Amino acid sequence: MIRTFLKTVITLAMVLLVVSACGGEGQGDKVEGSEGAASAEPVTLKVYPQSVNLADEEFQQLMADPVKRKYPNITLELMKPTPGTELEAYVASGEFADIVFTGQGMKAITLLNLETDLTPWMKKNKIDVAKFDPLAIQNIQSYGKSGELVALPFSVNFSVLFYNKDLFDKFAVAYPKDGMTWDEAIALGKKMTREEGGVQYLGLNAQSVHHMASQLSLTYTDPKTNKAAFLTDDWKRLFSTYLAVSDLSKNIHKQLNPLFLNDRVLAMFGDYGAKIGQLEELANTGKPLNWDMAAMPVYPDHPKQAFGFVAQSLMISSLSKHKDEAFQAIRYLTSEEEQLAIVKKGRQSSLQGSQFEQGFGSELATMKGKNIQAIFKNKPAPSLEFSPFDDNLNDEVKKQISAAADAVTAGKKDINTALRELQEQADKIYAGK
Repeated sequence: MIRTFLKTVITLAMVLLVVSACGGEGQGDKVEGSEGAASAEPVTLKVYPQSVNLADEEFQQLMADPVKRKYPNITLELMKPTPGTELEAYVASGEFADIVFTGQGMKAITLLNLETDLTPWMKKNKIDVAKFDPLAIQNIQSYGKSGELVALPFSVNFSVLFYNKDLFDKFAVAYPKDGMTWDEAIALGKKMTREEGGVQYLGLNAQSVHHMASQLSLTYTDPKTNKAAFLTDDWKRLFSTYLAVSDLSKNIHKQLNPLFLNDRVLAMFGDYGAKIGQLEELANTGKPLNWDMAAMPVYPDHPKQAFGFVAQSLMISSLSKHKDEAFQAIRYLTSEEEQLAIVKKGRQSSLQGSQFEQGFGSELATMKGKNIQAIFKNKPAPSLEFSPFDDNLNDEVKKQISAAADAVTAGKKDINTALRELQEQADKIYAGK
């Protein structure tokens, strides 16, 4: 344990040394020029995907090709993080990105002081932040150390219930429909969970306990007492629903994408809409999945409320030597012209306006004949209230939530015991013990 700790400290020290040497602390970045003053010399900008799914074809169509058409001197190159390689290792090696594409992974970037405040560029180029989804802007500013605008939102990630039509046809079961409650989806999943011909088919999964908690906007702490808040009816209901869902997928919560996309034994999968890019890539490589989607199942007292709000955003790395060119690219990718284009390619726009709902997915072969209205039936649940505790402590509590949920789904603890012990562990973490 001491060896691991020392390794972490040394790695972080190397990262901070690299960041400091490059003059980047994510604060007070100098604007070297407006869009017109950016270099016309050929430049390659590396794009790092942090905790997001971004298929190669999507990257080319949604980012690299449009930027190249607008600015022939700018080439976007997608970095492909090696599984198991930590972000700190890339930074310490001196080989990091100019642009970071991320959602909830934004915190990891700011913890390493790799962000750049985009406010000076916004002012210089007279870009009105009010054109963006206000929830996306609020979310981004929450990651700035003093509310800075450390990114621009590229798209808003909706959530739906994806399903494999071939499996429903195989077992002669009616397809999922819009407006289902979780109880109805679970009942449908029971019909699809079976073993046949030596193959185990799984009825339903919904990514993680945290995704499902976001749908109820559950908080970790009581704002009145600043104590942990897991002994509530809503947390009990969440664990109960999660247990029922887990039973329908034989308690498998890892490798869900391959089970749905490749092995094709998972009948229903509640997930975010970035999966559409993966489905399109399968179709274009000759391995199409016969799929459709329904609105995300809901709780009766939270109708029309899907998984929590998540924006996928573009940041400029504080280590970039081409910040003006990086801002050129980001500015264009979040322009009305390009946002109308990404809607046609299956991304929900980060800009406000009903025009950004029209023609959704119209340029994707895999979207033809799909229940596109399922995307707009529900709205993202409001974000969790901010905890009075710092992110590191909340991350520790988040790990304990996962462990408690795993203990329940594995049959090692009942729900009441798991939540009581979770409450005790969280209070100790928040008390610094």
